[in-house]
Amino acid sequence: MDISKKYIKRLIKDWFGIKVSHETIRKALLVEGEFYYFNDELKLSGYYGYDEQWERVNGNWVYYLVLFDLVNNVPVASMLTEILNENVIENFIYMSIPFKDRAAIVTDLKTEYDKIMSKLGFIHQHCTFHLEKNIKSNMEKKINKNMTNYHFKLKNTHPKYSDDNLDEIIKKKKERSKKRNMEIYC
Repeated sequence: MDISKKYIKRLIKDWFGIKVSHETIRKALLVEGEFYYFNDELKLSGYYGYDEQWERVNGNWVYYLVLFDLVNNVPVASMLTEILNENVIENFIYMSIPFKDRAAIVTDLKTEYDKIMSKLGFIHQHCTFHLEKNIKSNMEKKINKNMTNYHFKLKNTHPKYSDDNLDEIIKKKKERSKKRNMEIYC
């Protein structure tokens, strides 16, 4: 992997607020050419969160996988890799959490996680933050589509309305629609 130790150190500091020495990074890179960190001082609770982040480095994608102990509020393991697929995710979690310490895990809404977590023996839950974000995004798309259709309908039925009048009518209708949907949703 063509990433400097200094850059890895900065990523870990930025993402987790953890200071890691260059020597720790150098030793970790000896593990199959990937940066893998495991918190071996932690007594695992059985309840975890899994997430991944990605960033382009020198024109290539670098993926950062992390397991977080939700009860102890600390990272369990993390890994930087240039390859991300179901096998990498499954192997990362498999080698980081012994079977006896697997109760439940929370992830975002990616569908491939369901199969992986079931295979690894976890009760799998989806993150409510991501679920809410997804619902709001879908509602916004639907509202925008409806407003576009309504705009064309108004333009055809009221040809004397100016574009400014139409924009004001659409804006008010969109606000009412958002408010109504949020009342239903919340």
